[in-house]
Amino acid sequence: MKSVLVVTLWLWTMLVPAAWAATLVLDIGGATEKTYSDFMTKLRTEAKGKDPMYVGLSMMPKPTKPPTYLLVELKVSKDMSITLSLSRNDLYVVGYSDMYKGKCRYHVFPDHDSKKPPYEQHSLCDKAKDAIRKPIGYVSSYTEIERKAKVRNRKEIGLGVNKLKTLIPKVYGSESKDYQDEAKFLLVAIQTIAEAARFPYIEKIAETAANPDDTAICLENNWSKISKEIYNQFKGNPQTPAKDVTVRTCKNLKGINQVQKYITLLSYQGTSRQQLTKRNVVSVLSICS
Repeated sequence: MKSVLVVTLWLWTMLVPAAWAATLVLDIGGATEKTYSDFMTKLRTEAKGKDPMYVGLSMMPKPTKPPTYLLVELKVSKDMSITLSLSRNDLYVVGYSDMYKGKCRYHVFPDHDSKKPPYEQHSLCDKAKDAIRKPIGYVSSYTEIERKAKVRNRKEIGLGVNKLKTLIPKVYGSESKDYQDEAKFLLVAIQTIAEAARFPYIEKIAETAANPDDTAICLENNWSKISKEIYNQFKGNPQTPAKDVTVRTCKNLKGINQVQKYITLLSYQGTSRQQLTKRNVVSVLSICS
């Protein structure tokens, strides 16, 4: 039986001293796959750059220094939520915050922590002067997060909003020095939110509360490579015929309609001189088996 969830979504923007962030709120509570799908559509729209689409695929914007951030609040109830901070450069999750007992606590991966106030570097905790810094005790690589979660592979943990609903209460307000629950939460959150935004294939896994399979793991590990392969097919020649377009990374997919079932948001690779549309070209792509 497919998992059910109710998602209430709204969008607003706010300005902060050194980086601006838009906030999407995912209000977790009961039924429908459609509401999660609608949320992912809003997230992709907010994340993508302004450049034309590549055969129906969107691309992340050109990276900025300093980065700007996109916040996703995962709201379990009016009294419990966790907010993720995602870099607009690559949609990587750099940290999260929770408001506990009137204090905003911010948790940032050490490989993304500049030691500046949270609202200056990751837009976390807004402008709270009494924010509490709670560093994440491991870097943001999947290998390290899996190790702290005490799992051999992230395929062991199911995805989806209901899984987040179970894990968030174990992390919210926690003072535990054992990183296992936090790492499990981050594995699920990163894939259910950020990876699902890149890959509709992973979105479908999250919708049904399934575990990620080998194809999903391959996609996650090869996002930049796949994006570059797609971009290089059309760079300088948007009229490239289908018979001349081949990319080989894991699993054979042919035609843009099939490709879009697996990937929809590319990492930034550069710009094209003209728009690439379904009318111009049909893609041949090999992604992951």
